Amino acid sequence: MKGKAVVYSKFGHPPDTVEVVELETESPTENQVVVAMEAIAVSLGNLYEIVGLPGFRGTLPAVAGNKCVGRIVEKGSAVIDWEIGQRVQVTLPGVGTWREHVCVAQDVIYPAPDNADPGELSLVSGGVLSAYFMMKDYVDLQPGDWIIQNSGNANVGRYLISLAKMWGFKTVNVVRREEVFPDLESLGADVVLLDGPDLAERVAEATGGARIRLGIDGLAGEATERIARCLATSATVICYGLAGDDAICQLSAQSLLFNDVRLVGYYIARSREIHGKEEMNRIYTEMGELVANGTLSAEIAGRYPLDRIRDALTHALKRGNERKGKIILVP
Repeated sequence: MKGKAVVYSKFGHPPDTVEVVELETESPTENQVVVAMEAIAVSLGNLYEIVGLPGFRGTLPAVAGNKCVGRIVEKGSAVIDWEIGQRVQVTLPGVGTWREHVCVAQDVIYPAPDNADPGELSLVSGGVLSAYFMMKDYVDLQPGDWIIQNSGNANVGRYLISLAKMWGFKTVNVVRREEVFPDLESLGADVVLLDGPDLAERVAEATGGARIRLGIDGLAGEATERIARCLATSATVICYGLAGDDAICQLSAQSLLFNDVRLVGYYIARSREIHGKEEMNRIYTEMGELVANGTLSAEIAGRYPLDRIRDALTHALKRGNERKGKIILVP
């Protein structure tokens, strides 16, 4: 079958680089399925791939995207655990999911509930799982423990607040605009603070000097050090994003040598490998149910058909109040 796909043949400014073309979708082999797309979240990583940033640069030409939510419309003879019409998550780097149909191995699909908005579900593979793994895989947190994060108003940060509240963790949420305070507090944020050079002092005051062992950094640059200064000795900073103006994490010798702060990078593909397919199916099911019942919700700034991909990417590149939430493609 033929369908529309978003392709780029050179690296550059995303709205000027992509084009919509008709592509043939392969017929499934015995262990493959064909998925018709319902919703595709546009992530920063997708934009970095089109720009061609180091670490994100792939082989050209390429179909953009690496995850989506859709329904199985064809399947191979050896596919017995999935049914035609079943809603699934597809996630695998390099697949190219910004298209109407995609043929993939059954190993890279995961369950998705029928009773949830597909746009919201399309964010599970990115933001929801990132918040989940960063709180579960790096530090042995117990109910009552504190976490500090910047990018508190991003969707990852919002998911983190909701999951932390459900699991009994407390959160310090560092943001750059005071007007977002009420929204984050309504989600269950324990402390919301503006970023700044005196952040560590204000965090200590707001938490009663709590021993914070996990910091989550979505900005990089000098923000990494500001988070590190808020942490206890032998704590961990996880950098998961480059949303600031500097792509280099800055961490002082004092934080590294005298406070024994550990800086690690988070990459979702590694977490999937660590947990394995059976465990990932369980996690996708659990997180999908939380989206369906409204425990986890996202801010969605706009939904665009593939024919309006340039408008979608122009919107996705905006920051702050100009883009409040994620951009979703709806083939």
